[in-house]
Amino acid sequence: MLDSANCQNWRISEQVELVSADTIDHFITVRRGCYGTSPLSFPAGKAWLAAHIHEGPWKEGDHLLWYYNHSTRCPKDANGQQCDEILSSEIASLFNKGGILSNFDGLELDVLMSSVTAAYPLGNRQADLDCDGLPDNGIFNGINSYSEGVVKFSKSLRQKLNPDKLYLADSFRPTHQRAFNTMNGIETEGWPALYDPEFKWWSEGINRLLFWRKNSLEPKFGYINHKWGGRFADKVTVSRNRLVMAVSVLTDYAICYCVAPECESGEEYGIWDELKMGAANRKGWLGKPVSATNRMALGANDILKGNGIQLSEHFLKNVSSRNGDIIKDDMGLKITAKNNIKVKDHQLELIIPDIPVNGPDLFISFKIKGQKLAAYPENVGRLLYAGLEENNSSKRTNPEFVSWFNKDWFKAGIYFRNVKAKTVNLVLEFEGGEPVWIDEISMHAHPDVMAREFENGIVLANPSLHDYTFNLAELFPREQFKRLTASSKQDTIVNNGQAVGNSITVGERDAIFLIKINTEQKVKQ
Repeated sequence: MLDSANCQNWRISEQVELVSADTIDHFITVRRGCYGTSPLSFPAGKAWLAAHIHEGPWKEGDHLLWYYNHSTRCPKDANGQQCDEILSSEIASLFNKGGILSNFDGLELDVLMSSVTAAYPLGNRQADLDCDGLPDNGIFNGINSYSEGVVKFSKSLRQKLNPDKLYLADSFRPTHQRAFNTMNGIETEGWPALYDPEFKWWSEGINRLLFWRKNSLEPKFGYINHKWGGRFADKVTVSRNRLVMAVSVLTDYAICYCVAPECESGEEYGIWDELKMGAANRKGWLGKPVSATNRMALGANDILKGNGIQLSEHFLKNVSSRNGDIIKDDMGLKITAKNNIKVKDHQLELIIPDIPVNGPDLFISFKIKGQKLAAYPENVGRLLYAGLEENNSSKRTNPEFVSWFNKDWFKAGIYFRNVKAKTVNLVLEFEGGEPVWIDEISMHAHPDVMAREFENGIVLANPSLHDYTFNLAELFPREQFKRLTASSKQDTIVNNGQAVGNSITVGERDAIFLIKINTEQKVKQ
């Protein structure tokens, strides 16, 4: 209802459903007193109708899904509480002792975004988050009050939940929540992305898992919800599914899946051989990791010959920025926005020129940290974008999101496949104009292949567009291996049960799980 000053008084309101709209005579028909409210009487000219911001419906028969108003400018109720204060208390009461969901180990919030329009743009219509009747999308004085509120809500929920309850949220897009250090981990729905069976966003996917692993609360727990979206769902090869499973154990993430193999006799739902030691049907067979994951590109020759690690005078003389000043200080290579340039979005940049590329693969490693964005809470990370441009050419790939970074050092990896130019420039772009530091920069003409040893086996992953041969005798000199023996309805070619020699070739965008021969008997017992 509108008050005497024609301002919205949301404490006197009811919910209605739209039944029909007459666009000729300009009136609507509604169903009154919906969603637990009662019909009210409004004086003439004092009624205000506002549509809910919503998602969906996603299929016939579904309801609309309303957004919660996470904005810090959300109105307060008669008790002086905003939506988030009430919501966090209600959720915590469900999962804490005595709540109807207290037997659950924790919860995961689905599709928690950093902007009210991040996932599902509203077109010409904007959200009114302070509920004054004017569109704002939650942006006030240049500050995203919705993103700020999401972080505040996440902190509040974590504080109200019992310490033994796990608390996670979605994170598989740069537009998802950035409530780092308030959760135990994330769900990544699809990996690297729901619509990326080609693994084009491999680097972003790996950095996402590692950054959240570093910036989550103890006990740390995250998982990959393995699925392929839309038209990809039924067209993905076994090798691509195997590569996602390998990534989960290489990065210490759990995995569940909607993409299942055909059921074997006695199975109600198909289980991938890599998760049960094939026909041996031994779940958890790999055991604990006995080493960190080996990103083998880091062992290849450094194209920069150590100049980027040392930040040598030669290196510093060649790097540049179109809108930033670059100096070397005690923390590394520092990039700050030029005084006469207003930097916004991801426009502050660093260019590393004249990188000689000796093959189709280029892997880049560096440490990164930056001052927090002035307009956001302390634990909101910043976005990092990366792209290549051909030397002496205007041809340039648009920089794409590859990682977050924050005030603590994070070691990022960027993998470019199918690089055709002989010489390229690396372009890094950073969200905001606050200072950024880069250190320990190395570059390698090598694919971002990975290997890791476990108590009872090893896992090898190849995200490149070509076959790769792993030298097992060099990587694991004290061990011998054999392939899994496939279940009858799975990959009997790769998992043929045969012993493996001193090396093994893994196909493009594929992975393999191998058994240690000297521990196989122990696993069977």
